[in-house]
Amino acid sequence: CRSGTAKSGQSARSCCRRVLSNARPEQGGSADAKPEFAINRIAQKTALRDKESLQLRHNLEGKKKNNGPAVGYRSREVFRPAGPNRGPAKAPESSRYTVHRHKPMRPMTSNNKTHFHRLVRDLRTAMQDGGYAIEVVVGSALASWCKGVFPGLPPARLPSVSVLQRESAVWAFVDFLKSQGLLEATYWFSSAYAHLLGDDARKRHAMFFTPPSLTRGLLDDLEASGIDFTRRRFCDPACGGAAFLVPIALRMRDALRARGLPPNRILGHIQDHLLGFEQDSILCELSMHFLKMVVHEEVTACGTPLRPQVFQGDSLIRTTPLMGQLDVVVCNPPFRKMRAQEVVNYAEGFKDVIEGQPNPYALFIALCVRLLAPGGTCALVTPT
Repeated sequence: CRSGTAKSGQSARSCCRRVLSNARPEQGGSADAKPEFAINRIAQKTALRDKESLQLRHNLEGKKKNNGPAVGYRSREVFRPAGPNRGPAKAPESSRYTVHRHKPMRPMTSNNKTHFHRLVRDLRTAMQDGGYAIEVVVGSALASWCKGVFPGLPPARLPSVSVLQRESAVWAFVDFLKSQGLLEATYWFSSAYAHLLGDDARKRHAMFFTPPSLTRGLLDDLEASGIDFTRRRFCDPACGGAAFLVPIALRMRDALRARGLPPNRILGHIQDHLLGFEQDSILCELSMHFLKMVVHEEVTACGTPLRPQVFQGDSLIRTTPLMGQLDVVVCNPPFRKMRAQEVVNYAEGFKDVIEGQPNPYALFIALCVRLLAPGGTCALVTPT
């Protein structure tokens, strides 16, 4: 991990421990006191594909020897403050955070990925041949998808061209989306936008989205630790294509439906308990529209539109009024090198984190912890 808080040779665990140790002290504690940490390693189960089983087994054996991660995986971490309101803490009383590390579920199939890349290639060809802007291609595909699957949903605020909606490349991409579940479809849609931007822009802005297998696993971990999706307020400060916002909204919706709440109350709850920030304007609009897809039945039943709290802007700067107020913060922090001119913008607010070659990954970990209310929970996807 070569982020702003870890020097060469240090692991992601050391990086996380350092950032969390710089978080605000417990109420009544000394401002100079740094909490201790306990890391509970949980037994990990790995689904090995036949062709890669031998190599992955060697990786896992190497993990036992050097206590390092298996190659090719990302870990899920849940930072949960120990305290009297959170049940019996497994860590010592002096520990403030307990870190649970897990392995993700089986990754997406290679067939889906290969087919996806072919579809994106055809979309890029249609975009270049027709001279369309990328937002027009994205808006036309979104409109075509919603017309067939989510009728009656208010249109997204993205430009759309009817001729492009009838383009064979768009039709094929929409058919692919229809064959997927909603979580998978929104992941592929956001990824298609990132690929259409080009490799340079994708890497520069760290547009690598969280696959549904990881989001499900991390939210399952939260639920197993006692998080109630019908009572807590959730925030993703780097929401991208709503990779976490959509599954959280789905769990909220299903739980509230099971309780028999009317559609207008379900819409109001999701609107008041889900918050996201994203710098890219198109991803911000996609995130809002994906959330509207989740509650399509409620929107059409009561005729009331959902107004998602997804805001365009830099959460490292804009979230200052929310410090210490959120119940659950879930995030896949962007991982890339920061340019020198970027560092100047955050030097004052994150001077305890920025060191050496800064990485926004470290800044977002610090931000997520600062946003937590007393007794709150932070769940992150971190590189291994």
